Amino acid sequence: MAVVLMCIMGLWVVIATKLHTHIMQKVKVKKFRQTISASLFVLLLMLPLTDEAIGGVYFWYLCYTEDLLEYDAEKLRGKTVIYTSLPNETINSIIPIELFSAQWLDFKTKEPLLTRRSMRAKGGWLSRYTLFPSGSSKPYLFENFCAPHDYSKLFETLNVTELDQ
Repeated sequence: MAVVLMCIMGLWVVIATKLHTHIMQKVKVKKFRQTISASLFVLLLMLPLTDEAIGGVYFWYLCYTEDLLEYDAEKLRGKTVIYTSLPNETINSIIPIELFSAQWLDFKTKEPLLTRRSMRAKGGWLSRYTLFPSGSSKPYLFENFCAPHDYSKLFETLNVTELDQ
């Protein structure tokens, strides 16, 4: 598999070089020509991973700004709860981001007392369509999963009992 990935990368270098040569033939600027040429070549080489880089920044922005664990401590304190999963959602952005949600409901009233969300990002088009590494669409440039810390410590602190279903 690594051989195939290396072939794809080698092919891209050839394509980027030819594209670079073609574009530079059309550029008539004499001043800063070497700077423009070098910048263009680097930009062309990075092109296959650009969507993943931008999507990764957005993914981590969501991870740090979204409230992934929602609860009211006073409502949750001392309760008996049951777990229920919610339907998965997809956040449409430059890369697909899956949102997994679960709730813990009050055993007696079925009122939602705690909501936990986690997110998993897929990679850019290169990782999604080449399925490297190992048949997955995991990003090359960043860790693709974020979730709140362990909620069991919260249950212990607030004296919450979770019933098995």
